[in-house]
Amino acid sequence: MSNITSRRVDKIQIEAEEEEEEEEEEEEEEEEEEEEEEEEEERRIRRKIRTRNRGRKKRTRVRRKMGTRKRGRKKRTRVRRKKRRRMKRRRKRKTKGERRAAISVGYHHHGFQHADIVKRQATPCGDNEQFRRTDGSCNNVNQPDWGSAGVPFSRILPNAYANGVNSPRTTGVDGTALPSARSVSLNCHGPNDNLAKVTLMVMQWGQFLDHDLALTPHPTLDCCTSSEAECFNIDIAADDEYFTDRTCMSFVRSSRTSVNGVEEQSNALTAFLDGSNVYGSDDSLLAALRGSSGRLWSNNLGSTFDYLPPGADDACRNETGEYCFIAGDERVNEQPGLAAMHTIFLREHNRIVDELRRKFNWDDERVFQEARKIVGAEMQHITYSEFLPLVLGPVFIKNYGLKTSQPFVYRGDVNPAISNEFATAAYRFGHSLIPEEITVKNEVLQFKDLFFKPSVVLNTMDELCSSLGEDKAMAMDRQFAHSVTRHLFQNTERDGFDLVSLNIQRGRDHGLKPFNEYRRICSGTPYTSLAQLFPDDETAQTTYASIEDVDLFTGGVAEDSVDDGLVGPTFACLIATQFNLIRNGDRFFYLNREGPQRFSQDQIDEIQKVRLSKIICDNSENKDIQENVFLPIGVSNRKRDCRRLPSIDLDKWSDEAGGRGGRGDRRLRRN
Repeated sequence: MSNITSRRVDKIQIEAEEEEEEEEEEEEEEEEEEEEEEEEEERRIRRKIRTRNRGRKKRTRVRRKMGTRKRGRKKRTRVRRKKRRRMKRRRKRKTKGERRAAISVGYHHHGFQHADIVKRQATPCGDNEQFRRTDGSCNNVNQPDWGSAGVPFSRILPNAYANGVNSPRTTGVDGTALPSARSVSLNCHGPNDNLAKVTLMVMQWGQFLDHDLALTPHPTLDCCTSSEAECFNIDIAADDEYFTDRTCMSFVRSSRTSVNGVEEQSNALTAFLDGSNVYGSDDSLLAALRGSSGRLWSNNLGSTFDYLPPGADDACRNETGEYCFIAGDERVNEQPGLAAMHTIFLREHNRIVDELRRKFNWDDERVFQEARKIVGAEMQHITYSEFLPLVLGPVFIKNYGLKTSQPFVYRGDVNPAISNEFATAAYRFGHSLIPEEITVKNEVLQFKDLFFKPSVVLNTMDELCSSLGEDKAMAMDRQFAHSVTRHLFQNTERDGFDLVSLNIQRGRDHGLKPFNEYRRICSGTPYTSLAQLFPDDETAQTTYASIEDVDLFTGGVAEDSVDDGLVGPTFACLIATQFNLIRNGDRFFYLNREGPQRFSQDQIDEIQKVRLSKIICDNSENKDIQENVFLPIGVSNRKRDCRRLPSIDLDKWSDEAGGRGGRGDRRLRRN
């Protein structure tokens, strides 16, 4: 569901800080009042003494003289105290203002043009850096920008722009206009009725992972009431089966930058699987998200576990006054399942920090960076060992070198940049897995009512995680739930969007070639007719004029799944290619045994114990869970006591045990 809306977060409200400041101010006011009362009492006593001892002139003069000196000292003390308090309050206000400004600047808003993102001070690269840079730069010391935030997407095939430079693909091979994206959605993508063999966690991890890899900025416009050049609206027919009172679905073109005279879309995030959805993709946002002692900022609501800190109110549904979150990726509030994953990994980072601090006498910077490195490695291992095998099947996993047991060799000649085809079409397969409803706490929740309502997490965090791991996803095919084809991000009845239409239109906006072109390079056997792709569906067969016109997204989800996988062969090819690149082109990938950034073999062995089920156990109140949360509970995947699941042993990170890649203790080199 990426790249659909623009939700700008331009302030942070850390309630704990504000309450603490208010308490301190109240204490200061009370102290001042007490001082004034003490002074008044002293004056009263002095008046009484003077009345009693008028005859004792000498002693009275002495007392007055001493009292004057004493009052002068007290007055000077009060002035100094008040001055210190004023300075302290100013420093706090300045710190909070800088913090909020950092978050405002740190977020990559959809409204930014590409030039706003890629401007970066050239920083010399060194091959002795132990930790990733936040923006992904210098991962490859010879090609510093490869995989970094703000660079253009790569392309597997050349663009199919109408003019070859920047205009959307709008015509078919015979020169006639392509069918409206909404017409394709209605005619080729009906409602989804079939269940998958995997749980909703596949959908949820897929979305969480997507928000670590890709974000395409675009301006903020209401294009149905605008004639801006960047508008590329989706036509809605007068006889539309649902949007009966609308003729337009607003669509804003993605921001672009010129590359050798051709305009390309850019990725606001790092291409690496590095936890940027937790930590951000630039230093200013990371600094704003960091707390003290190596932890990430969190919000304690009186429960055992913390929650994400609150973000700006306009990041959620305005009319509901929802509690909105802030995280390393701006889309955290899209729906509660996504917010739950963000919450789990915020807690995981802080859990690891607390344990490292108990075990080792490290400074805050090293504790933070080591925890961030471990969390990134955990996400990599879960993705390659649990998630991708279910999506791609064993043949593609093996043929594309994606098994965690296969030897790893970092390749400096591999550009890990995210491809336009992956981000704009192939990796959107998960939209087909989205259901109409989800059961949480024995209550059936309509998915259409959950968009931008992340505060559901506050009351149902543990049950929501259980439901994601127990409820089955919908089947991965060309059918989609009405929750995303009619009600996406709706505020009132019939004002929602159609996610399938948006995906198709985005592919045309980005100039992706038709589906059959990718089928040719992936399998060598293109379809020869629409009937091959859409068997027994005359409506779908007559929607396009030619099989060579079919959009990549539509054709990709229409293919039958590969053996023991979810996606069809063309999407499997595109997805496997991408995950091969971001594995082999990542110097900091957890399996790399060369260089100062490496894990020791003992540490790698510990990371390979990690499963998403255990991370959920460690960071929620759930007491039991099935070992593989991507598969339903069954005879071979029974629920187990959380305490019986393998845990990562952080003792292996001690310097004595060979921490820092087995070279013992060294001074921390900050990136």
